[in-house]
Amino acid sequence: MTQRSKMIAIAAILAVAALGALLRNSIRKSSWYKSKFDKQVLHNGRFDNPEAVAIDAEGRVYVGCQNTGKFMVLDRSGKTLKEWTALEGYHNGAGAPSGFCRGLYIVIPEPGRVIQTGVHNVVEFDARGETPKLIRIIGSQGSAPGQIDGPEGVSRDTNGDLYVTDEHNRRIVVYDAEGRHLRSWSVPQDPQCVTVWKDRVYVSLDKRNYTACYTKEGVEKFRIGHEALFPLILYVTIPGAVVSLILFMALKKTKLALILTASFLAAAGGGSALDFARHKSPGEYRLPDYIAVSPDQKELYIVDRLNNRIQVTDLDGNFKDVGLEVWNWAVDAPIGAWSDPIEAEGAFGVVRVESRTSAPVARNVKVKLSAWYVPYVPTGQATNPIDTKLDRSKLEIVDESWRDVVPEFWKRRLRGGTL
Repeated sequence: MTQRSKMIAIAAILAVAALGALLRNSIRKSSWYKSKFDKQVLHNGRFDNPEAVAIDAEGRVYVGCQNTGKFMVLDRSGKTLKEWTALEGYHNGAGAPSGFCRGLYIVIPEPGRVIQTGVHNVVEFDARGETPKLIRIIGSQGSAPGQIDGPEGVSRDTNGDLYVTDEHNRRIVVYDAEGRHLRSWSVPQDPQCVTVWKDRVYVSLDKRNYTACYTKEGVEKFRIGHEALFPLILYVTIPGAVVSLILFMALKKTKLALILTASFLAAAGGGSALDFARHKSPGEYRLPDYIAVSPDQKELYIVDRLNNRIQVTDLDGNFKDVGLEVWNWAVDAPIGAWSDPIEAEGAFGVVRVESRTSAPVARNVKVKLSAWYVPYVPTGQATNPIDTKLDRSKLEIVDESWRDVVPEFWKRRLRGGTL
């Protein structure tokens, strides 16, 4: 192979890599990609790729299925009460007839009243009857003020205002309770989920691997997790490799061209690998998604999708104060070692040291821990919760040969709360 042929071959490879990096997000959003690579494993159950769930004040459960466009209402035992794939009067963001359910995020302001992200709009409907009744459609497809393109998350504040993640326009759009546009603000990347709590708006930026907290006017307050370098690192290293190769080969400095090209490619691969490893550690995220505030309004629960875990922080994105008992153990414990059981407030747990920095003064030492806690109920308070749980449980005898063996008392009691 001649020198010119080598240069053309390498340039072609780099050009393809650069094009792939630049088109990565567009390809992933296309219907072709989703039809070929985003299909789920065949299932035998009632649900088909549900992404969100909501529960109303009366205990009914609301679920949407992405693959089938089916919206379902269940009772607290899991029995299907209603299911629909069509909503009379609904149209998509372009004004054309369409299925209303994308299987995405759901808000239940009151029992039977449903708000969810539709097809390039937001739909509100009444689910109390045998068939759903359309209340209103909010927004239309586009990039003008008040329009949305590819909405994912939706959340409602105490005033009834709706906060919607406008994925393709990379912004948060706010509507009042009647669907009138109030304001919007830009975010650095396609937003996924949004959760409003008091004066805070939490937004997961899954492709950047962090969650941002904003004011209701769109001013960023802080971030939970660190921003991903991948694929941003490719936007620098791949063009750098291409320019180095073409420029120095044209100057007949072949050795330098190859060295610089290899260096840029090594930086791309090494940087991406290090970034991948960093975002697997506790307190970091890979595709953060759903965000929920705990019932006592003291903690955040953040779905960490690609790490297959849920991380719990305080409302400022920090892990809870571990206490002196854990701290005194953690500053000297071996890396990777698990502690003996430790009693915490309302729970027992064990912790493990993931990493630790050194410092002359103990209070300046930084320790990263993994923790596993199991809640407990004090002995004097255990009876009522246990009885309540039993009364809400349902006994199902799957092997008829056991029907005469199971005590009649359990048959009468374990009826799922029914008489």
